[in-house]
Amino acid sequence: MIYLIGINHNLQHNGNDCADLFLRNKFSVFLKNKIKEYDIALLAEEFNEDCLKNSKGSVATIKNVAEELKIEHRFCELSENERKARKILSSSEIYSEKLNIHSYSGLKPNLNKEQQELFDRETEKSFLQRETE
Repeated sequence: MIYLIGINHNLQHNGNDCADLFLRNKFSVFLKNKIKEYDIALLAEEFNEDCLKNSKGSVATIKNVAEELKIEHRFCELSENERKARKILSSSEIYSEKLNIHSYSGLKPNLNKEQQELFDRETEKSFLQRETE
């Protein structure tokens, strides 16, 4: 059985100003309870060491929970090298290269309708590129 939990990506690490300690702790408790309730043996997440480093973080929340509970953990996000080899743009690269917005700090900037549509198209294209390789 596979269980999928959608979260705000800022809960995945302790980096940058967006990673609120109270919310990360609350999420960790929630996750630990679900792991025990459903007898989860593996945690996988759309995150990796590059993301942690780029966020200036030192703790990956979900990995930390897995280690505490002694269950398997996997990062499923492509590394920067893998992504670049496949010519897949990151969100910050989409903002800078396609939208000419260079102040991206992890917080989604306010986009007009045309910019949002372009961002969504480029993001969808990147997801399709990840799945085809």
